Order: sequence, then structure tokens, then C-alpha cells
Amino acid sequence: MSARDPQADMQTVSELAEAVARALEPVVLRWLAAARSQGQQETAAAVTAALADLTARLGIRAPGVEAEEDFAEVEVEPATALPSSAELPPSLPNLLAELDGMEGAPPLVAFGRKLVDLAGQLDSLVDRPDAKAWLRERLGDLEQWVFRPFPDALLPNELRLRSAVRAALGELVRAQQDAQAFLGTRFCFWPIRPVPMDPFRPDDRRLTCEGTDEVGRADWDLRVSEVVSQGYELGEQVLLPARVRV
Repeated sequence: MSARDPQADMQTVSELAEAVARALEPVVLRWLAAARSQGQQETAAAVTAALADLTARLGIRAPGVEAEEDFAEVEVEPATALPSSAELPPSLPNLLAELDGMEGAPPLVAFGRKLVDLAGQLDSLVDRPDAKAWLRERLGDLEQWVFRPFPDALLPNELRLRSAVRAALGELVRAQQDAQAFLGTRFCFWPIRPVPMDPFRPDDRRLTCEGTDEVGRADWDLRVSEVVSQGYELGEQVLLPARVRV
């Protein structure tokens, strides 16, 4: 096997993160316009529509979402058109910093801010001996954020928001097999199946990740407790991080 090129790996991950950050910009701007022109009661609908737009731009689909028509009941009125350029911060990082200080800032904003922060620091890590550990730590932080419960104000659309954000995060790592191996992280879609007294079938405790990498029983048992504590619905496809040492 040929030796890996850490610098090339870093560039691959950097390009992925920057592409996602660029895709986030128009939908975050769209949310900002909606929040300014409508009351907070419309925020959940605006964010859901923005996330639908984000998944379409990235060419990904949230688990269980078959078509864009599934978002048809979430409409953003024409009043949510982008405000004039004079009203907008000059860059996405500045915009995210502004929105981050707002009470009840939606998950999309926090997610975008974390990705922008990650992309902005990758270039300086190429020559650092701890670059791999740093990336693992930052991606772990994103994982933990995604699995946190969303604010009560977003409960009506919580499932779709959660699924779309997890899908976007998964794409950052899953899009490139080389980047996955370098980071030592795998993401698997693990379906939750209902069984009386035990919602996890014994034969589901060893699953295949990306079709090749098996996740061991101990790791699966640990993730089972995390899923149960988060209260996911039975039958939902859950994106769970599985650590694989490389």
C-alpha cells in the first residue's frame, strides 16, 4: 500500500468543509430575511425550508425524505426575499457571528458557524504534528452538537431539522473515502427496530459501515444507550458516529 499524503488529505477535507460553508451562505441569508420580516413563530418553517434548500444544493437527502415535495407544507412567503445588500454583513462568518448572539438562534446558524470555523483553520494545520487529533476533536464537537435536543420552539419540525442537519454533517465526512480513513471516523445509518422489551434485535448488534467496516459489539452497545437517551423514534434511520482507529 502506498504511503498516504497527509497534506493532500488535509486539502480534501478543507475543500469539503469550504464547499458546505459556501452552500450554507444563501440559506442562512434567507433565514435572516425571514426572521427580520416575520415574527419568531415563522422561524421553524423558514429554517426547515432553508435546510431543504441546503440538502438540494449539496445533492444529499435527509433519511426518510423521498422528495422535495415532502417539504411542501413548509412555505416561505415572498416577504422573506433577501434584504438589500446594505443590510447584510459583508461575509458569512460575520453574519453567523451576528446571528449567534440572537436568542433562540436556529440549529442551521450554529451548524454553519462551526463548519466555517473548521474550514477557516484547516490550512494552518498542514504542518502540525497534532493535526489529525485536532480534526478528530473538532468533528467530535460537531457530532455532539448534532445529537443535542433542539430548542422547544422548533419542535414542530424537529425531526426534519434533525435529519437534514445530520445528513449535511454526514456528507462532510462520508463524501470522500480517503478523508474518512485519514480522520479515522465512519458514519453509519443504523435503523432502530421495535422489539418488545428490547428495541434492538440481537442480530443487529454487528452492522456494516459503508459496506466494508464492521462496528464491534462494544461500540454498538455504547451507541445504543446514546440513542435511547436521545429519544429517537423507532424506525427512524439514525446517523451515528463509529470510531475506527487507523
